[in-house]
Amino acid sequence: MSSQRLSPAEAFEILGDDVRLSILQALKDDRNPVSFSELRERADVDDSGRFNYHLDRLRGHFIRRTDDGYELRYHGKRVVETVLSGTFTDTATVGPFCVEGSCYACEGALEGVYDDERVTIRCTDCEERILSIDYPPSALQNRDTEELMEAYRRWATTGMTLAANGVCPSCGGKTERYLYEPDNHLPFEVLVGFECLVCTNRSATSFAALALRKSVVESFYADHGVDVETRPYWDIEPCVTGEYTTVESRDPLDVEVTFPAGEEELRVRLDDDLSIVRTVRERV
Repeated sequence: MSSQRLSPAEAFEILGDDVRLSILQALKDDRNPVSFSELRERADVDDSGRFNYHLDRLRGHFIRRTDDGYELRYHGKRVVETVLSGTFTDTATVGPFCVEGSCYACEGALEGVYDDERVTIRCTDCEERILSIDYPPSALQNRDTEELMEAYRRWATTGMTLAANGVCPSCGGKTERYLYEPDNHLPFEVLVGFECLVCTNRSATSFAALALRKSVVESFYADHGVDVETRPYWDIEPCVTGEYTTVESRDPLDVEVTFPAGEEELRVRLDDDLSIVRTVRERV
């Protein structure tokens, strides 16, 4: 496998020009190549020589030239997506606003705040912090707060599933698992963490949140009228507090998670591959 790679300094130097960004954006909606003259008109550059100079700087890594014209390469598409989404340019503060669910500590109502590119959920009564996780500002566009939190739930669940299956939700690179011991702000002794070997993106979640989407756990909750497909995971107590998780061994990994519901509980045992190897369901 061979690859050609720009250094970060080279990439940012190439992109650090308004004309080059306008050229990239001028190609964003086209599935077919665009001719030189059409592209120059869209980018609104009168001087043909000046336009050609900037186009050449983008060719090879961000734009490809074909017999029919010019089109974005994968890197160019990602640059345009990043610019339009405001990932590096936008910031916002929203809230506090009501959030579905109740506090695991006192059963109080929950509220959410979006600030510093993070979603934070707290209890309005005891002020317990339920979660606080990075979330891109583009998620706020065209959504009210209820839609925002539903999108967040789906986004977080999908990202967690990808990372657990060895795929970085940020860049698609390979992830490796590690045990993460959080600070005093989180009610867990240990979480399961994932680190990308390519972009070094890190994420962490509870063992219960991972086990929640296993069929045996879904069926258990379904028997008690709870649909884990639509119920926010922060409203399922074992997912947000370590009280229901016991780490029997770290190497090899051996973890037991208890899921209570009504007058029953389901205990599941996770092995080193994060697979369920034993379940016990009984009345309590």
